Amino acid sequence: ISDISALAGLNDLQGLDLMDNNISDISALVENTGLSAGDTVNLSNNPLSAMSVNVYIPQLEERGVDVEY
Repeated sequence: ISDISALAGLNDLQGLDLMDNNISDISALVENTGLSAGDTVNLSNNPLSAMSVNVYIPQLEERGVDVEY
């Protein structure tokens, strides 16, 4: 998996295990307003872009999302 744009509109998600894929851009997760406190996202072993690591992950964490990467 490399494109997760379809996840932007799935607002009832509570957890995502996206480990061991080819994902670099996680902006769709930030656009997903349903991801919030208590939700978890596992992005381990993905080639995340600098923007994803330095901007998008902190934005998710500020909303209370537990992000593993």
